[in-house]
Amino acid sequence: MLVRVSGEFETADIAEIVSGKIKAGVKGIKRTGIVYSREATELEGIEHKTRYTLLPTAVTRYNYFTALMESEIPKSIVEEPRFRSNAYVYIICEAEYANNIKSLMMSYGGMKVRVSDT
Repeated sequence: MLVRVSGEFETADIAEIVSGKIKAGVKGIKRTGIVYSREATELEGIEHKTRYTLLPTAVTRYNYFTALMESEIPKSIVEEPRFRSNAYVYIICEAEYANNIKSLMMSYGGMKVRVSDT
């Protein structure tokens, strides 16, 4: 029986890397695909704005130390259609390999990873 394993990733690049690694490392895969969630045109007008990223840097006994990275959003990401926010990866495979694929997706940072019948 074939099942569909799908998960959401933060960027299209991560989704493409995960899809390739799973295809190369797991047997029983029949089809894979990536669905990009936003059009590049929706990102118009974001140039000259600042993007903030919080990074956990160290764990102490009582709290986390974090670093705040600030970077200006370059205009190049608006023109490049591959730079979209979230991307969904789906993999159609045999049911016996679904749990392995789900585990791999979660270990690579997948969110909302689901297994469903096709």
